[in-house]
Parts: sequence; structure tokens; C-alpha cells
Amino acid sequence: MVSAEFVPLQPTHLSFFQKMWELQYKMLSVNQENVQDHVYSSEPAEWPLMTRGIAYWVSTVSNAQIHLLGNLVIWYTGTLFLVLYLVVFAIYVMRRHRCVYDIPHETFDKFQFCGEVCIVGYALHLVPYFFADRTLFLHHYLPALLFKIILIGVVVDHLDYSQLYSSK
Repeated sequence: MVSAEFVPLQPTHLSFFQKMWELQYKMLSVNQENVQDHVYSSEPAEWPLMTRGIAYWVSTVSNAQIHLLGNLVIWYTGTLFLVLYLVVFAIYVMRRHRCVYDIPHETFDKFQFCGEVCIVGYALHLVPYFFADRTLFLHHYLPALLFKIILIGVVVDHLDYSQLYSSK
């Protein structure tokens, strides 16, 4: 403990605001110390299609490895359904603007609300990383992925309802 360079050997007497300032400074500056060019780092634009994974563990004596890889079916289906939702919603809005009501108003409101929650949640968890000046990894995308997976259920439910509604 005598040779520790960052731990003060004497007790420090800081006020509450000095402690708070130091804590805020340390939390904001810790990301600047990260390695910017890591072999498994990735950009946010690569995350929706999962172009690379993350190695969690690599054995030093054999070729054994543990990687974070998403389920390609879920990731690509989620991206497809995100685009599908936006296209279907745009068609509904354009047709409603022309006074053509394909589905009841309550169904449209439900579809719009659920989709907005998923799209806004997805965007709020993805867009800030485009402006982050730090090393980013695939695991930063997992909260946004959850909203994309929920959107799959929203679109499937709506398409199933639309199929039942159109067959009557």
C-alpha cells in the first residue's frame, strides 16, 4: 500500500461538493481512458445486422473460445419487421389522409401506439451511440434489440388481426 500512486496516504478532507465534483469528473473521464482500437469493437451502424461478435474468453492452451453472437434469425427478422412496420404505417397514414380506412380507428390507434413505443425505445437506445466518443461493443446494442424483438410481436399481431378482419 505504500507504493500506491493513486491512493492518498493521508486522510483527505473534502466537502460534499468537492467529492461530488470529483465523482462526476471521474465518471466522465473514465471513458477517455479506454482503448479506441480494440479488435472486437464495432460501430453502431454494424449492430442491426450483427457483422461481428465479441470474444468473451479465449483459451491460451487450445483453440477453445466463447463468443457473444446473436441469433441471426432474430436479428435479421427484427430488422425486416422494423422496415415492414414503417412501410405499413406509412401506407396507412397515406390512405387515411385520402379518407380510406382499411382498419377500424381503434385498431389503427393500437398499432400506432405500440409501434411508436417500440420505435422510440429502439431509437433512444441506439442513436446516442452514433455520437459516443468511446470504444463500443456489440453488447451496447442489446437494450435496443429488445425493442426490435417486441416490434416483431406487434407487427405479427397486427397482420394476424388484419387477416381476420379482411376475411369477414
